[in-house]
Amino acid sequence: MSGDPAQAHDLEQAWRALFAGEIRDAAAVFQPASLAAGSCQAAAGLFLCAAIVGAKDSAFDLLKQRAADHNDAGLVLWQATWIAAKNGADRLLQILEALFNHLPETAPEMAPLHYAKGHLAALNGEARAAVSAFFKARAAFLSNPSWFLANGDETLTTVFLQCSHMIADAEMKRIAQGGADQGAAARSGSPPLLAVAADARYLHRFGRDFLQSLARHTDNGVEEVLVLAVDADEADAEELRRYAPGITVHVRNQDSAGWPVRKSALYASWRFLQAAECLDLYNRPILFLDIDMEITAPLSPLLDMAERHDFCCYVRPDGGPGGIARAAAVSFRPGLGTSMAALTADYLRRRFSEEAENLWFVDQVALWRSAVQIGENDPGFRWGDFTDAGPIERFFDLVEDPDTKRR
Repeated sequence: MSGDPAQAHDLEQAWRALFAGEIRDAAAVFQPASLAAGSCQAAAGLFLCAAIVGAKDSAFDLLKQRAADHNDAGLVLWQATWIAAKNGADRLLQILEALFNHLPETAPEMAPLHYAKGHLAALNGEARAAVSAFFKARAAFLSNPSWFLANGDETLTTVFLQCSHMIADAEMKRIAQGGADQGAAARSGSPPLLAVAADARYLHRFGRDFLQSLARHTDNGVEEVLVLAVDADEADAEELRRYAPGITVHVRNQDSAGWPVRKSALYASWRFLQAAECLDLYNRPILFLDIDMEITAPLSPLLDMAERHDFCCYVRPDGGPGGIARAAAVSFRPGLGTSMAALTADYLRRRFSEEAENLWFVDQVALWRSAVQIGENDPGFRWGDFTDAGPIERFFDLVEDPDTKRR
């Protein structure tokens, strides 16, 4: 997860002491450090020390003091809970749960605890428990947004936004029931199709390099590429064909008129809004890739997985719900994969109707939540992890260009 709050180097000794049960030694380091500037993590450690020894009043007084003096009580509590979860300290999470057992589940203090429980459930492959915990975190986060966002911490803001994209179970089931049917099975003998989506800026900056890197690997097994060119000049899109000799490049020029949401989120989600329609049109598995990557190895292992699974992605349960299904490389197969693609698009449309600006990670939340739902609806749904074919770094290099990517 972006900006994961690793234990600060100058507090390593104190954290080791805390997890070893040497609470007095840990507190002796955390207490003076918590008085210094930028002392949030030391305060988190001190809070945990108080909770462990049962000093409930001291723990709550510390949060009140941090709120008054630094406006970071939510961040302190978040770091305490998350560091405990990342270290597998189930006992600490149980202590925190007991500390807050007098509060309703929707109290803001409960949000980090719900989130941590969702993270651990996802790590253990308990998707239903993770969904429930993340949705509880959403309600608790939204009960007092400023308590978490006032400090401007990137990681906590990311966590907040991820949870805000969760849709209630009842609504999720209603959307799934009203979605498109599975469509036809994949056309026999048709190799998977490669697809990318890009707006004018991304197409101009990354399109040539992407296609040239693809053409360098003639043993890819890729015969055709679909380019979803959104809000791009048709001539620029058509020019892409000359960069991949020997590969058929299909270009679909589209525009985003009528979508009153932040363009960066819309463009990032565009391929998933169009995926079900593309599956129906081409009737074969489709591997959707980020266009800001260069291909560094034959993609045949990924394409093989795309043929054998209804849905594939790189799975990384390092937080969630927007940190589990990585959107950089995603495949759908006609049939149940079409159902999932349609549900993902409906999920995105629902969120776009509710929120126009704060949509970071919405595509990855939609993918994960839709995959879980389809899997619950049909036990035959096959969800593959591309990691089985090799790490993402084996196949792709991410092209760094902050100026282009800054929207």
